[in-house]
Amino acid sequence: MNLNGVKILIISPQAWGAMKISKHHYAIEFSKLGADVHFLTGFSQVKECYKKNGVSIYTFKRPFFYLLKFHMYVIYEALLILLPKLANLKRQEWDLVLNFDLAGEFPMKFWKAKKKVFFPVDFPPSELVQKSHNSTDFVVSIAGGILKKFDHLQITKLNIGHGVSSDFEPLLNRPPHYSKNITQVGYAGNLTREDIDFKALSRIVSENKHIQFHLWGAINCAESNLGGGQSKKENERLKNLLNCSNVVIHGTVCAEKLHKGFEEMDAFLICYDPNLDQSKSLNYHKILEYLSTGKVVVSNRVHEYEDSGLLVMSSSYLNNDDLPAKFTEVCAKADHWNSIEMQARRIKVAKAALYKNKVIQLWQFIEMKA
Repeated sequence: MNLNGVKILIISPQAWGAMKISKHHYAIEFSKLGADVHFLTGFSQVKECYKKNGVSIYTFKRPFFYLLKFHMYVIYEALLILLPKLANLKRQEWDLVLNFDLAGEFPMKFWKAKKKVFFPVDFPPSELVQKSHNSTDFVVSIAGGILKKFDHLQITKLNIGHGVSSDFEPLLNRPPHYSKNITQVGYAGNLTREDIDFKALSRIVSENKHIQFHLWGAINCAESNLGGGQSKKENERLKNLLNCSNVVIHGTVCAEKLHKGFEEMDAFLICYDPNLDQSKSLNYHKILEYLSTGKVVVSNRVHEYEDSGLLVMSSSYLNNDDLPAKFTEVCAKADHWNSIEMQARRIKVAKAALYKNKVIQLWQFIEMKA
């Protein structure tokens, strides 16, 4: 597919940085197809315009009228006419606006485009978000539970699922590596998130002293371009976890180092508190990254993988009380959970979800419905 000459604006609340998630990967993959991609991030401390990975990136200071968003949204919306000047972003008609904004800061009504796609990857936090994107042409998301929040919009919707970065292709293209025992376990993600279930995670670590647990991702807010920020209580729990003798801290690393580290793992963990989870236990992008190794994943319960058989999950959507026991069971039957057949099945699912395939799927969906 060739998208030369196609102008795409991607709007994201997450800044461009070392840690990349769906918004950043869609920008990179559309650019690889020849599209002229512009990436507009949320409000920051400085105004910048630069190019990275073939993508033009814009950041800008919070405008003087920002607080009107909470009290006089109609006026805030009208004043957004000033936004292009504030961001050094020329006002123009785009071929596609792909909007990931879940804060109601960049409503769809404002942008001129042949096609507008609102793409919520997390649960919408307020009615303001739902209303601010009423003028979208399509709603695309990574979970059916999120799409249901937009049933009031009588437009076409698509559950496209999460994707896998091309950085993980080396893992996807190597044959499954059988591991009889579980001695190395990985956890990747933003460790500053307040919704991590540190109680269950710490139990798993402390009850398995013979296993090394490898943590990748930001361990303080200064390292994260994806938000986060813990309360004092969570911060203490993270410190206690990091001080465990069988925990190896890798911090934020480049994609190449991450997938090389993943190659050495025998299993992976996901551990969010169901009562605090910002994703409402619907779906997580890290699952596919884990599956790309073929190795077993032990996780809190996840709606989008309910009947897949790809994960070993806790029994309840209410708590993770039995997650440590599930982890122990998996370790006891590692030869089953990491069999060549099970690994091949996981890798097949991850390979189909590469972001280079997702952008083609999304573009074809838009063209077909045009």
